[in-house]
Amino acid sequence: MLPWIMGYMTLVRVVFLFISRTYTGNIRFINLLEILRIYLFNILGSVVFFMTNILSYYFISKTLFIPLTIIILEFLSTSTLLIIFRSLISVSYSRNVNKGEAEKLSNTTF
Repeated sequence: MLPWIMGYMTLVRVVFLFISRTYTGNIRFINLLEILRIYLFNILGSVVFFMTNILSYYFISKTLFIPLTIIILEFLSTSTLLIIFRSLISVSYSRNVNKGEAEKLSNTTF
């Protein structure tokens, strides 16, 4: 049962990743709107998991397909890791761009 749950959760997150297109955009900065978009689409994915639980409990087997603690922990960890990853990409991009500008200035002769 565990491989089915992990596959389902991965599929839902990948679908919402492509719908939200949070992987596109300007790398140079991360703003509050992008963070809110990440949270919004993670919340929507968690709502899908919760609705799956409701359908599973009331119409299929009287058991929860995904435990609620797993949904909560997965939401928190996914949101945190996506925001940290996005921030790290932004910082590394900024450092590389600033490094390139410093090299250009050092090569310039007056």
